[in-house]
Amino acid sequence: MNKNLFNFLNILLVIILLDQMSKNLALDASTYVANQGMMFGSFSKTSPVVRISLITSGSIIFFIIYMGLLYFLSNGLAGLKVAISLLFGGALSNAIDKVYLNFVVDFIPISIGDYLFHANVSDIFQLVGVGIIFYYIFLCQDEIWFPNDKRGQILISPKAQIIFAAKFFIVSVLSLLMISLFSYTYMDLEFAQFSFAKKSEYIKLASMLSLIFGMLIFTFGIFLSHHFYGPIYKLNKYVQDSLWDEEFRLRERDQFKELEALIEKIKKR
Repeated sequence: MNKNLFNFLNILLVIILLDQMSKNLALDASTYVANQGMMFGSFSKTSPVVRISLITSGSIIFFIIYMGLLYFLSNGLAGLKVAISLLFGGALSNAIDKVYLNFVVDFIPISIGDYLFHANVSDIFQLVGVGIIFYYIFLCQDEIWFPNDKRGQILISPKAQIIFAAKFFIVSVLSLLMISLFSYTYMDLEFAQFSFAKKSEYIKLASMLSLIFGMLIFTFGIFLSHHFYGPIYKLNKYVQDSLWDEEFRLRERDQFKELEALIEKIKKR
């Protein structure tokens, strides 16, 4: 595993650990509010089936997005990666509460005028993360959107890249549908209150999440394919345009790095 990636995963785990420790203290002291939703009570008014399915499935999707962001963002954007770890770490810790307690433990009272609500340590981590992300978006745009090694177009080998991404899409959607089918069968057998209306609601939700998940994976596959087809595209252009006087350098995370040494070896002959 990439060392930098491992470091940010450690940050994610530390955030979850600190939040869970603080919540356990609040549970032991009985100084908490049972929040049936997620951050600041979101999703608290939806039915349990929808809420649990949305949160658990969403957590898997968000974790994949998190890993993708860590992978694709430049190593020079360490602060942004920390912010993303704060945001996702807090969200995943709240999701853990939902799985094991069926509610989120809130114990920090916050009053704004006449409005009183409760939060927890993970909510604070998420707010700090969002603040840092906005800082990078508005004040460090060149570093995010225009890195030095940005490739000029998304589809450099359209047919190959789309087939590459489509394989990811098919596998991910089929996997999620299989998991959803298993969950549906389990709830149908175990819970008498799993009515026809809730079954329809669950099917719609599972279908929507499968599609969203599949599209995210497809997009991930397109960008991932750059690191495989990009070097081939650049090598082809380098040779065809006879750019032998220029340095042949691949992008930071491109595959086939050995091509750089090979080109240098050929140029010396």
